Amino acid sequence: MTSLSAIDRAKNMNRIISIISDVLSLYGYSEIFLPIYEYYDVLADKTFNFKDENIIRFIDRNTGKSLVLRPDFTPQVCRIVANYLSDMPLPIRLSYSGRVFRNVGIHKGMKSEKYQVGGELFGADEESGDLELLLIVKRVMNRLKIDNYKIVIGDKRFLNILSNFIDIQPLLKILESKNYSEMEIYLKNLPQDSGIYDLISYLPDAFGGLGVLDNIYSLSNFSETLKERVLYLKGIIEKFIEMGGDIDKVVFDVSETRGLNYYTGINFDIISIDNGNLLGGGGRYDKLMEKFGYGITAAGVAFNVEEILSLIGVDKYIDENMVFIDQGKSIKVAEKLRDESVKVFFK
Repeated sequence: MTSLSAIDRAKNMNRIISIISDVLSLYGYSEIFLPIYEYYDVLADKTFNFKDENIIRFIDRNTGKSLVLRPDFTPQVCRIVANYLSDMPLPIRLSYSGRVFRNVGIHKGMKSEKYQVGGELFGADEESGDLELLLIVKRVMNRLKIDNYKIVIGDKRFLNILSNFIDIQPLLKILESKNYSEMEIYLKNLPQDSGIYDLISYLPDAFGGLGVLDNIYSLSNFSETLKERVLYLKGIIEKFIEMGGDIDKVVFDVSETRGLNYYTGINFDIISIDNGNLLGGGGRYDKLMEKFGYGITAAGVAFNVEEILSLIGVDKYIDENMVFIDQGKSIKVAEKLRDESVKVFFK
């Protein structure tokens, strides 16, 4: 990479960061700055996919305690809210930006650090909070002029309700791997004259828009609670469309099981159709705040800046508020232009 491309890359990244931050600001999110490391004990049972093999850990030589380079912003923001902002009126909206670090194995072609910009929403009701996250995604993608993407939505609460009727864990593995032969074996253990059999038979194909939710609803007559949850999910998507969202951008995937021990409601990934990159994601994690001693609702969304950059490319940065002047011109001329907020470079 030449020095010029490095400069252009940095400036383009800053433009992406600025766009996302501006959108979050429009929704009332206030930016906070967070430490790059935390004590291991603070994050151990509060961080998504927190495993020793996934984190970068070291020892504080002054205290002897284990420290971790932050693998996730969310628990840090939760700690700030619980410890310092609990007397603020709800809802509370906070945003952040910076790098997260995960020991994922560079030999596998995966990066050990990511630059993220995101926001966390505390104390809002479920419906308005879930809708707000989806609207933020829509506005960010529009501002970035990214059109070829999907918001893939899963729902932990739907799966929790389903677990009252069946052994859910083997089913989740089957759905995640799309293993139809294993599904046939699984179905043999279910009574074929029950409504649950018909629903489970359909789930491997439960990937799509509102029509998929309609089908799930019609197959859920054995449980009013399950039907109510399906109506909730359908209602969120319909409201999103009413607010200008594109129905073709939203996909419900019952096999979206990422973070089942972390999320409590909807969770979603923002996927690029062009290159498969994970551009961002988020969801609802209402139980997490209880671990910090402040039991309020919580949900959030984060965007992966470098994945977005790889999608839209690194264009030569052009700043319209920039002028070049000859070396022969006086510094006074340059300073006068700078007083007017014009960027001046000597040739």
